[in-house]
Amino acid sequence: MGPWVLDFYCPDAKLVVEVDGWGHNMGAHPARDERRDAWLAGHGLTVVRVTAAEVMADADGVADGLIRQAAALGQPPPSRR
Repeated sequence: MGPWVLDFYCPDAKLVVEVDGWGHNMGAHPARDERRDAWLAGHGLTVVRVTAAEVMADADGVADGLIRQAAALGQPPPSRR
């Protein structure tokens, strides 16, 4: 979107999900992530960041949390297949 590559984007909920691996804590990545989050927020999007470790440890729990987040944004939850 715009100048950014997003991990996941749900246009109905205007929800961006970024899965951050260990590299997001190194070098210029934190500042770049802050700029990206600010740009996305400025375009009316909500950014949720989860760590790759969280996804690997409990993918279903992370997915359930994202569904709740989308619902909280006023959108019906997506169906889980």
